[in-house]
Amino acid sequence: MILILSGLVLLIAVIALWAGLFNQNNKKTTIVTNANEAIADNRESVPNPLTLAKDGIEVTIDQVRKENGQTIIDLSLNNHIYDLSTFTIEERSSLAGQKPSDYQMLNAESGGHHLQAIMTFTGELSGQLIVGLTETINFTFNIQ
Repeated sequence: MILILSGLVLLIAVIALWAGLFNQNNKKTTIVTNANEAIADNRESVPNPLTLAKDGIEVTIDQVRKENGQTIIDLSLNNHIYDLSTFTIEERSSLAGQKPSDYQMLNAESGGHHLQAIMTFTGELSGQLIVGLTETINFTFNIQ
């Protein structure tokens, strides 16, 4: 019995230490927790990124940063149907009603089926983020 309790205490201590090590920087990042809320935290990236799926496409918000008067959103898009690099995502997307000031496709692997991109918006914005791919395929997140 004492051996089991000692093991549990050790496990809890290791988990607490691990959590503390990954929360050491002072950079403010917005963590998106679901389509209706987001929380501010001091982590480099979203620990459980939000993913929405529609029509065989998954869009994941990997990170949201508000710095130097800008909101910067890191995205991952994945599917096995479309070449996502051909979509005009920057023209169909917005945050709080504002179009991105910059859109960078970091890579489009496997014929555009797996894409990573960064959208930058002027201002440290909160509100509805729409990631638009086509007229009918849109993903809506709430960024706070």
